[in-house]
Amino acid sequence: VGATRHGRKKTVFELKVECFWGRAYLASVNFGRDTIILRDGSIELYPTWWQSKVNAHTESPYNTWIREEGHLDKVWKLAETAAKIMGIDQVRIDIFITKGDPDAIAINENSISSGMGYRSHFEFMPKIWAQGHVEKWFKKYEGPGKDLPVYQLSYPDKTCPNQGLISSEPPYA
Repeated sequence: VGATRHGRKKTVFELKVECFWGRAYLASVNFGRDTIILRDGSIELYPTWWQSKVNAHTESPYNTWIREEGHLDKVWKLAETAAKIMGIDQVRIDIFITKGDPDAIAINENSISSGMGYRSHFEFMPKIWAQGHVEKWFKKYEGPGKDLPVYQLSYPDKTCPNQGLISSEPPYA
C-alpha cells in the first residue's frame, strides 16, 4: 500500500518481468506467497511449503485484478520496449503497477543477474537464453549510436539498437 490521493490509499505492487531476446517470458510478484504470472494471464500460486519445494502450483484466486484491469498488456509492452531499446539478450525489468489505474505504470529498475526463484520455469529459462546464442539471433549494432555508451542510447533520438523492432511509441513518449 502506497501513497494516498484524495484521502484514498493506493495499492502499488512491483512485478519483476523476465525478458529474453526482447520478449517478456513471465512476471514474478510477492504477495506474501510465491506467485508467477504468465503471458496468457495465468497466475501460478505456490501456497504451501510442499508445493513450493516440488514446484506444484495452483491457479491463484487472488489478485486477479492485475489481469482483469488490463495491467498485463501494459506491463509486457513496457518491459519488452525497455529490453529492445537495450538490445540485450536477457534482462529483468521491475515495474510498478497501481490497483485501479492501469495507466499508472513505471519502471523501477532493471537487473541482469536476477536471483528470483522461478519455480518450474527455471529449467526452461536458460534454454531460451542459450538458444538465441546458439542460433545467432543477435547481430552487431551498426546504427547511429554505435559509438555511444549504452547509457546515452535514446529511443527519441533514434540511437537505440532495435529501433525498428519497437512497433509503437513507448508508453512514456
